[in-house]
Amino acid sequence: MSRSKILALVAMFLALAAVAQAASVEEARQLYQRGEQAAAKDVLLEILALESEGAVRAEALDLLGMVAVDAGDLELAASVWEKLIHDYPDSPLAAEARTKLSLATDLSEAQA
Repeated sequence: MSRSKILALVAMFLALAAVAQAASVEEARQLYQRGEQAAAKDVLLEILALESEGAVRAEALDLLGMVAVDAGDLELAASVWEKLIHDYPDSPLAAEARTKLSLATDLSEAQA
């Protein structure tokens, strides 16, 4: 097999892997929207354990923060959004995470 065909196959495999992983984030989002937070959290933790793609990880972190808020775990939400901001500062989700982090912090202080 020629080098160009091998490279094309590798590129196709990587693209398919990215689509499959993105579907996992979408799966978690659908679970979350149906109120199945525990299942969504499990999917997101699996993604974070296995995924190396920054954009996918940022999306998983952001959604995990939302799941944590819904579960009443503002500490987890804050730490997840802090990680997103620290690890992916140029992500569009980082700007949103800053706002969410501020709101979670304010809410946590109000509850104390």
